[in-house]
Formats: sequence, structure tokens, C-alpha cells
Amino acid sequence: MLPTETREPNQIIAMRKSIDENFVAVMSGKNLIKKEQKINQLFIFKKTPDEKTVEYVLFKRIVVKDIPIFDKTCMQFYFEELKANDKL
Repeated sequence: MLPTETREPNQIIAMRKSIDENFVAVMSGKNLIKKEQKINQLFIFKKTPDEKTVEYVLFKRIVVKDIPIFDKTCMQFYFEELKANDKL
């Protein structure tokens, strides 16, 4: 997570697993006063192909704190289900 520059610590705000359980998305940010939340980053983890143990590795990290479209967005999010011939 990003180092904190204010009194509120950065923490995990939301998590979601994809329907097929191959991806996990984690939003980190700050819980502010009046139940307001400010997201900083979005992490996407991908499940490794090892069938003996379940492990997720970092697939993509997006720093969203400086992207204006992410201000005042909802913390509820979902993975879009891809069809068999779709690619990432």
C-alpha cells in the first residue's frame, strides 16, 4: 500500500472475488470522517495454475488516487463474466 501522508492510515476498503475464483480485486484507501471513503489503489490478483495450493499473485496495480473519475465512486464492484472465446 501507499505510505500514509495524513493521520488516517491506508487500509483495505473493499474486496471481491471473480465468479470463477481466478481473480481477486482489492481496493485500498482511507476511511475518513462522516463515513466517507477515499480510494488510493486497485490491486488485481490472479490465481496461480498450481492445483496443490491456492495462491494469488499480483496481476495488475492501478493507482487511482490521481484519476478524477474515481472520486466519489461506489465501493461496490463486480467482475464481468467473460465468454469462452474472450481474452483479457
